[in-house]
Amino acid sequence: MLWEFAIHVFVGLLLFLIIYLPAYGLSELVHWLENGTDPVLLYVMRSAEYLLVAADSLLLVAFVGKSTWRAMNKL
Repeated sequence: MLWEFAIHVFVGLLLFLIIYLPAYGLSELVHWLENGTDPVLLYVMRSAEYLLVAADSLLLVAFVGKSTWRAMNKL
């Protein structure tokens, strides 16, 4: 039962990293485009980056919370 919970948390973290990597790439792209790019475009790209990280974090917390709840109920 503990192994099942650990595997769920590990898979959740892997999914978090898979979704986070494009946000990191977007951050690097914004940093690279800062000079000479329309500020509105940079604002939209930064907003998309922050939204992606926030949604990803919330989904990770929900997934780990759900796994924790199920593990506690099995005890």
